[in-house]
This record gives sequence, C-alpha cells and structure tokens, in this order.
Amino acid sequence: MLKVTQIIKLTNIILLALYLLLLVFAKLQNIWFSLALIFLSVPCFLRSYFFKIDSRLYVGVLLLLCGIFGVLVNYYNLNLNVYYPTYIMIVGLASFFVFAFFRQKFHLKVFVICLLEVLLLVVYKLLYISLQEFLLIELSLAIFIIANISKRIFINTRSNK
Repeated sequence: MLKVTQIIKLTNIILLALYLLLLVFAKLQNIWFSLALIFLSVPCFLRSYFFKIDSRLYVGVLLLLCGIFGVLVNYYNLNLNVYYPTYIMIVGLASFFVFAFFRQKFHLKVFVICLLEVLLLVVYKLLYISLQEFLLIELSLAIFIIANISKRIFINTRSNK
C-alpha cells in the first residue's frame, strides 16, 4: 500500500508529464501559466484532503480559480481593465471554501469583505455612482473594517493579561 506522501509525489510526476505533453503536443503555449496554476492546485487539494490542512485548501482554490480565469481571459480576449474585480472575488471565494470545510469564522469575514468590495467596484464600473460617492463609500468601508479589527485586537490583548 502506498503512503499518502508517495501518492502525492506520484500525482506530481503525472501532472508534470501531462503539463509538458499539453504544452508540446496540444500547442497550448499561450495559456502555459494558467495551465501551470491549475496543475499546481491539484497537489494542494490532495494535501488538504489527506492532512486536513486549511492553508493548502486556500492556496489550491486560489490557484485553480486564477488558472481558470486566466484561460477564460485568453479564450474570450477579455479586457482586464474591466474584469479585475474578479481577482478580488477569487480571494473571497478561496476564503469561503476554507470557511465551508473548516468552519473558520475569520474566512467568512474575509469573504464578506471581498464580496462587498467587488459589489462596490461593479456598481462604480457600471456608472451607477460617481467617483466621489465611490471614494466616500470605500473610505467608510475601510474605517468600519479598521474599527472592527482594532476592537478585536483590544479585546484579545486585554483578555490575555
């Protein structure tokens, strides 16, 4: 019976061979970086599953979603000046997956903050609010987040004395 680490090493070798085959024979050089991100996410998922490591799940989801979005950007010729909030949402989705599987409330908060930021950027990009309104709402959101973080730090340091 193979150990988990041996299975992961074997998977890495298979993924490397598959990656090289896709680059050479399928002529996918224009999306080489996105493919690398997708293939790098698989060992992260395996380590997360077998060893119950939340950071590996976070990195795995982050790499996978960035790779998939990179392929979509290349395939549909998307302009990143318009679609850059997607990368912020990818960070939020990675945090949401960690929350869903490991029940860490911190990651739920990160997801909500990223979601609010993306919604605010989309509303601004669609010209529903002016630049001044956008900056005012952004500033109020930043003050709210900093106030909550400061409150948590104060509570945690006071209780440790």
